[in-house]
Amino acid sequence: MSTTEAKPIELEKPTPVLEVRFEGPTVRPETVSLTLLSRVLTAVHQIAVGESTADNAKDKGTTEIGPFQLLRIERGSAVYALSGTNPAPAIHRLRRVGDAIEHPEAASEVENYLTPLETLSKVAKRLNCQILFRQLDRGAGVIARIGPETYRVLARAVLLRGETSILGTVKRVGGVEKTMCALRLPGQRNLLYCRVTSAEVARQLGRYLYQEVELSGLATWLTSDWRLVAFQIASVKRSKRIDLQSAFGKLYELGGKAWNEVDNPEALIRQLRGDDE
Repeated sequence: MSTTEAKPIELEKPTPVLEVRFEGPTVRPETVSLTLLSRVLTAVHQIAVGESTADNAKDKGTTEIGPFQLLRIERGSAVYALSGTNPAPAIHRLRRVGDAIEHPEAASEVENYLTPLETLSKVAKRLNCQILFRQLDRGAGVIARIGPETYRVLARAVLLRGETSILGTVKRVGGVEKTMCALRLPGQRNLLYCRVTSAEVARQLGRYLYQEVELSGLATWLTSDWRLVAFQIASVKRSKRIDLQSAFGKLYELGGKAWNEVDNPEALIRQLRGDDE
């Protein structure tokens, strides 16, 4: 009885659409650790999907593979080819980062890519190299170039930092490598993820969970619309803010009752202002 061996199914090889290239005098695939490569690819993913906040950067257990998949590594240099089923929106976001790097004064929506851009600059500094995004289809070429100083130059153009106090509601506190606090700020849709300077401050924040508090520390604003995008918490205390109805009630208790004894309040106000003279 003869048996026929099953032929392996030949899968069509995906077409690369993007290269992430490390250019430096001593950079080779073996000099880029898995940790650094993971950080770079994570940063590329964050920019590509437009989710660069601490909340969205976490693994939420999703089975989605994202806009790009690692396809191959070229020997002789640190070049990582990526494929994608629908890469156009992701390429567009990466191109906007390149435009912002070239023209910081005209940068927009920088809050969507500042965090991953900082990561890329740190890796570039660590490896003494430039990190390039190169679009492979349509002959577009290099669409963004990140070096050790890229984040610093862009941040200096679009951010302002200073000490201040803010009000916010504590949503959660914790972290493995560093302690973070998620705040809900009045008038802002997304949670603000703040660094916590000490274990004692973290414990205090834990006691105020789901309560409004007053926080002091180092703030970072976007100069385009003065929106708060980062905060480092140095101290926390219970908020003393009261609602408007309670405020009017306290004013009434402190002296507002006297108006009940005035027959014509409008006439008295005109007299006090000298309108009748």
